[in-house]
Formats: sequence, structure tokens, C-alpha cells
Amino acid sequence: MKTIELSRYLLDEDAAEDYLRSNNVLKTFDECPACKSGHLGRIRRQRYLCYECRYEWNIRKDSKLESTHMPLSSFIGMMKMFADGMTASQCAYELGVSLMLTKRMFKNFQEEIIGAVPNVKEEGTIFVHLKYENDQISLSIKDKPDYQYSNIRLNRTRGEDRQFYYELSYDSSKAKNILNPINRISELDLFYRFASERIKMFRGRNILGLYSALLELAFRYNHRKGNFYKFVLTKFDINGGFSKISLKTHKKRRPI
Repeated sequence: MKTIELSRYLLDEDAAEDYLRSNNVLKTFDECPACKSGHLGRIRRQRYLCYECRYEWNIRKDSKLESTHMPLSSFIGMMKMFADGMTASQCAYELGVSLMLTKRMFKNFQEEIIGAVPNVKEEGTIFVHLKYENDQISLSIKDKPDYQYSNIRLNRTRGEDRQFYYELSYDSSKAKNILNPINRISELDLFYRFASERIKMFRGRNILGLYSALLELAFRYNHRKGNFYKFVLTKFDINGGFSKISLKTHKKRRPI
């Protein structure tokens, strides 16, 4: 989707609903989910009613958006801006929505494309091994560097001012021979150049979030020649079997 096409859906909630239904994000109901009767109709903007058993349900039923209440137009806008690489704060400002909601949605988008992330220690140093195989960058976490691979070193420390600080450094497996016989920089070095500028925008509070951001960047790098927005959109297909979006936040007490 081009940005000029996005404006149509941001200004028209009905058009946004039709767009999501045509892309299988929302389900089309031809019968009642309870009694299977076909005698049903829209009674309010976002609700259906079965005239046989009087059962009511939301248009978002059986979709990943079932537990959300945000406008469908905002959902499309967030998805587009996430795909374009905008930050959550930029997206919240442009759409005029809550920053907390935008952060949670961006987190859900990220989880859809990278999957489950292994637990990592919250402080200290971890090493991320980079591997390039079958035209794909892959990452894995280790406690110590393996010099057969290129390694990214992630370090999280807490200063005397009680603030967290992150350090990111890179050790290429071909650092001594950056120019190979065909005078070409390795794909892993190109990925680090791609990721290092974008990782500076990271504002998370734990090293797991930083590693998740690296996984997301690796995914973006691997799919940089395709339609990334379309890929994210397909993750919300009602036939995909994905879990529903959760917008709950878990607040942790800050140490005194």
C-alpha cells in the first residue's frame, strides 16, 4: 500500500472495514455463529443480530482484532507505519492516538514476524552470532563469542545514576579480510551497517527487547526486496490460526 492510498482508509471507517474484510482480516458472516440461521443483519455500526435466536456479536468476532476496541482505520495506519519503519512515538503523533496503545500494537506486529524469543539475562553481556545461509541472515544467542561466526556484542549495565545503558559492538569473521578476492563486502557486514543505524532508535528497558529489535531488523533485511506491509497484513488472516492480539500491559515496580 502506498501512503496516498492510506489516506482513504484513515478518513473513512466503513472503507477501512471493507478493506480488512477483503483481505481476510475480518470475517464475513453469512449465518449466525450460535444457531446457524441466515436471518441476520447489522443493528449498529459494529454489531450483528440474529433475528432467530437474538444472538448479538461484534464484526471483529473470530479475528485477531476481537479483543481490541481501536478504530479499524487506526489499525491500518499503525500497520502501515510499522512496515515503513517509523517509531511508535512518530506513529502515535501522526495518527493522534495513545502512545501506550501504539507501543503495544508495534510489539504485537513484531511478535507476529519474529515469533517467540528465548529468555536472556537482563544485565551483563550476551553475544549474537550472525550466520548467512541460503540468502538469509539468521541470529542466535550465545554466552561467549564464537570466532567462526560474525558476532554482535550486546551489553546492558546500570550506571550510578540508576539509568540503563546499552553498548553494541561488532566483530566480523572477515574483519581482517574485508575485501575478498572479488572485492565485495560480505553480506553480514552489510546487515550490520543496515542494523546499526536503526538500532540507535531503540528505547527499551531490557536486553531482551534489544535482541527482539535485532531479530526484527534481520527479518526486514531478509525481506527488503518484497512488500513488507503486505507480509505483515497476511499475518492477520483469519485462516492463519494466529493468537488474538493482547493489549494488556504489565507494570513493574521500579526499585527505590
